[in-house]
Amino acid sequence: MEHVYLKNTVPDEYDSCKEIFKKLESLVSFGEKGAVWRRSMIVSFFCCLVVYMVYNLNKKLEIQHYNILFLLLFTLIYFYHNYMDYHYFRHIKNNGINISQILQEKCCK
Repeated sequence: MEHVYLKNTVPDEYDSCKEIFKKLESLVSFGEKGAVWRRSMIVSFFCCLVVYMVYNLNKKLEIQHYNILFLLLFTLIYFYHNYMDYHYFRHIKNNGINISQILQEKCCK
């Protein structure tokens, strides 16, 4: 199953210049296709869960607890962004490179 980010972005050597440009337009509009609100909701939920867990460990939060909380939230958000980069954005970049190579070969002669 093709993910929404990658839908209609994979170039084929038999595509016409018009089809390639449509795929390029689809490629550069990946941000509009990807339900940012859902991802934001999931990250917010996990952040709240981490805050709740840290708060329940000790009702009297000291500066060390805030430092630990900061590190946990940073790790969560950093993992999330690396996950997105690895699973989606590297494919988008590769599709964009392939499209530009096909455009150079076919349409810029």
